[in-house]
Amino acid sequence: MVIPSRPLILGVIGTDIHMVGSRVLERVLREAGFNVVHLGGAVPSDEFIKAAMETDACAILISSLSGYGEFYAQDFRKMCDEAGLKDIKLYMGGHVVMGEEIEWEEVEAKFKMFGFNGVTRPGISTDEVIKMLNADLCDANQ
Repeated sequence: MVIPSRPLILGVIGTDIHMVGSRVLERVLREAGFNVVHLGGAVPSDEFIKAAMETDACAILISSLSGYGEFYAQDFRKMCDEAGLKDIKLYMGGHVVMGEEIEWEEVEAKFKMFGFNGVTRPGISTDEVIKMLNADLCDANQ
């Protein structure tokens, strides 16, 4: 495995300030050798994109626990493309939609339709996240 030298942008989108999970993920990713730029909580969409452009990031990891991730993510890929970030990998995780009755497969399909490369369900282990990122980002660098 070759860890990408380009950074990962990580933060909590929109008005959401639930940062515990993103801080844990930041620590675990750093310990695994990833270069992480953590933007914090309540980050507007354009700030993720600006940070990715400034750092030449290879991926943006977005967290949302408020359930409004779907609202903020709908046009995120389009915004990235318009900013010249057509090749950047996008990931969304947490409680990303409102309502308990929605099947996870529907949620995942919706975010993939929005242009996200990966969507993680609530409660995913950090080992699973690292495995996903290794498969998507590290193998591409070999």
